[in-house]
Amino acid sequence: MHRHSMDALMYNESAKTRYLERYRNKDTKEVYGRIFKKSALLEYKHQKDLCNFTEEQLKQFVIDILQPKTKESSRSIYSTISSYIDWAIQEGISSHEENPWHKRSTDYIYSLVIPVKNYMSFQEKQYVLKTLVNAQDKFIVEALWNGIQGDKLIELITLKMEHVNPTLNKVVITDDQNRVKREVIAFDEQLCDLALMANEQRLYVKKNGQCSENTISEHADLVNSDYIIKHSNTKHRGNRAYTTHYTVYNRIEMFRSLNELQQFSNVLVTKNIVRSGMIYWAKQIYLRDRLLGRSQIEEVCARFNARFKWSMKDFLNIEMIMRLYPELLFQKKAR
Repeated sequence: MHRHSMDALMYNESAKTRYLERYRNKDTKEVYGRIFKKSALLEYKHQKDLCNFTEEQLKQFVIDILQPKTKESSRSIYSTISSYIDWAIQEGISSHEENPWHKRSTDYIYSLVIPVKNYMSFQEKQYVLKTLVNAQDKFIVEALWNGIQGDKLIELITLKMEHVNPTLNKVVITDDQNRVKREVIAFDEQLCDLALMANEQRLYVKKNGQCSENTISEHADLVNSDYIIKHSNTKHRGNRAYTTHYTVYNRIEMFRSLNELQQFSNVLVTKNIVRSGMIYWAKQIYLRDRLLGRSQIEEVCARFNARFKWSMKDFLNIEMIMRLYPELLFQKKAR
């Protein structure tokens, strides 16, 4: 059977269909169904249903094919597969007398996560800023790091220099009626300094200065507008209102393509830049309290205008802080 055909089917489809029919929620069926379609590759290879896999085969399937990137996704995958095996044993479909994944520890479940660099430390963020040649681009990274984001990046793209107060080291976030929504106290002076530099920039260096030889122009004129993030001055757009979130997304995509920043290809997305800033703030709170519980995480959420969710503990935890800031390990031992 061709690989494409196997991808589109479920091995032992009648059994898996019976299992899925137990769930009324359509989204749940689709999520579980996708796992079963992906397991078909190994099931055909081993000529046995997923419910009959050994512990090592289950682990191989999750790590090699599903490749969970977070603890949350690993927990979900483990729960789904384990539930299916339990059901298959009860129905007499599985040859197992006991689920090989029965009551596995959280350490085991987390060990299934594929280690990918999704977040950066303060020092790594500084390296990214040093690599970027445009103040406009530097400001995007620094603003996201400080939690200036909003739905479709509305806080960032509508930000004006009049909202930046270098004396008090803060940025005021307003709504479309120019009413104050919240204030962002910058981590350091870089945010306000880069805001000023970005606002004054009039010539944008394309591709971070790495244009191909046949590029017609290596620079683009930026509009003279009140908004800090400025779009190119074209006949089509002229001096009209603020740019769109796509301008920011396209610039960040360009960052990710740079050879010097390849190691940060998973970090340089808006969500993970913001989360890196959240981890940095969580580090400050941990140093203050020597604790990182719910109240501390809620403090981080308040600083970043985010709603607390338990899944945040997947990246707002002491292990992640120590991974990004290993020097704290020595401080901890010295205490």
